[in-house]
Amino acid sequence: MPEISPNFTPRGWQEDAVPVIMKKWLSGQKVALVNACPGAGKTFFGCFSYFACLNSFPIRKVLVVSPLESTKDGWADACVDVLDLALDRDFTASSTYNPFAFGYIGISTTYAGMVANIDNLRHLVDETTLVILDEVHHLSEPRTRKDFEGKEYDDKTGAWSKCMNLIEQRCGLVLALSGTPFRGDGRLVPFLPYELINEYEEDVVVKRKKLLYNDTKATRTYKPIADFNYTYTQSVADGVNCPTKFKFVDSSIAYNDQNGGGKGMLSTETRNTKLSKLLRGAYESEDYVRLCLQEAATTLQEHRDEYPNDTKRPACLVVCKDVNHMEKYRPLIRECFGVNPVEVHSKKKGSAEAIKAFKDSDDLVMSSVKMVSEGTDIPRLTVIVYLTNDGTFTAFVQINGRDIRSVDGFCQEVVTILPDTWINRDYADMFQNDASPSITTSEVLDRDPIEREESDSWFDLVDIELFEDISEFFKPIPVSPKIIGKTVEKKKSRRFYLRNDIKKAVARCVRLSGNNNSLYKVLHSSSNKAVGNYFMRIDDEKLRINKEKASMLRNDNMTIPQLQYKLEYLKKHEQSLKSR
Repeated sequence: MPEISPNFTPRGWQEDAVPVIMKKWLSGQKVALVNACPGAGKTFFGCFSYFACLNSFPIRKVLVVSPLESTKDGWADACVDVLDLALDRDFTASSTYNPFAFGYIGISTTYAGMVANIDNLRHLVDETTLVILDEVHHLSEPRTRKDFEGKEYDDKTGAWSKCMNLIEQRCGLVLALSGTPFRGDGRLVPFLPYELINEYEEDVVVKRKKLLYNDTKATRTYKPIADFNYTYTQSVADGVNCPTKFKFVDSSIAYNDQNGGGKGMLSTETRNTKLSKLLRGAYESEDYVRLCLQEAATTLQEHRDEYPNDTKRPACLVVCKDVNHMEKYRPLIRECFGVNPVEVHSKKKGSAEAIKAFKDSDDLVMSSVKMVSEGTDIPRLTVIVYLTNDGTFTAFVQINGRDIRSVDGFCQEVVTILPDTWINRDYADMFQNDASPSITTSEVLDRDPIEREESDSWFDLVDIELFEDISEFFKPIPVSPKIIGKTVEKKKSRRFYLRNDIKKAVARCVRLSGNNNSLYKVLHSSSNKAVGNYFMRIDDEKLRINKEKASMLRNDNMTIPQLQYKLEYLKKHEQSLKSR
């Protein structure tokens, strides 16, 4: 029977959590979920839980599945530190041996490795195996929607879940661990219990491959239910993690787009479309990035002056959008910090080794592209510069969880420097107040096709009385293939001709107004607004649109009746210009 290492002392929350999950397992339920914030010590807790299982259950083996190679190695190292027992971290798809016959108590692998090794693993896992799922939110329920030919399609995380189902059916117990038990794409995480907060159904008309379907759309809102929660606020109160201060950097940013670009303040922009353009401009702007890096360099120097000499020296992490931006920021980092950064990204060989070396070195700054995130433990990080476009709360929490760990019992306020946007402020508030977002899913319940093609049936779906004031509204538009030699020209849709006529009508109105090019945007905007106002008021539910959708109307997302209405509106405007 293994013993706990004298160098390992369980934290208070770890001792409190073990009886809770034991009680659930003893009740006959196989899966237990522990939601502990980043930096809480989930890896050591997993090893401690395995030790507790040895006395209460017929558990003798353990399979640890984690998202990254670095976390896979971290689990193997932790098992040696806590229990002085070894996990096989080199087990691959080509391995034909039984690791349990060579003194290993289990296997540490990644989710991708689990898929590659599934044929071997499913025969090694039995009712004496404890399966630990680290960062379980990387799993997701497989997509079961079908494409137009009726073939099912799936994605990577769905494949991981299918393989995990095979393992779960054969194993004894499952311990799911996560600091963020939710996903940014809105899909549910398998094996986890959820509370249904809200549910409603609505009738919708959906178009698929020239067929209209009468569907019922069910929308449900869920929240994950953990068996044990250990929040960031609790960890700060216990001295496990450090308090975080967010410094928001605002500036006037210029951006370029297909309409000629523009300018705006990050802090005052609320429209997501323009905000994404401003952020893209900010990450391209050397002046703005220099402003963030200078603030980081000043803060880091203050931390280094305040930390004890016998403590690992504080460092800074710059989180970059992509490799091109990392290379662009290199001279700016050298200018602000006085040294070149340690650069790590997935395409660079030796990045994992560089992260390990950085952990115990005295280097000032590291720049990373999606490498230093969940499961990567660098306690001496005290400053983060957040310059990435990953807009999910999961990524926000995991990245900001890299610098909150206390170092050798010394705990001081850590700092994250990031763009001053409304979404970053919301995320920061949720992070500091232990908020957990709910998950909203939508599902089509039934599909009853209307046996008419769209090109012939749209007229029948419109109530003529709604548009009785427009005389030419329902004149059919000829759509017929033209034969040029032996080549048959592709049949054009009604929308194509309508959009073309709208462009011509706008051009005529601009010419009548004195060829002022700025009128193009004004005419499109005013006519779109007229369409939105009209179709919000009509009684027909198939044609009525809501206020939010009305404010986002464009030619390319309008229905045929809406395009017809816009064209007639522009024709009336053209007639009024001619009569002046």
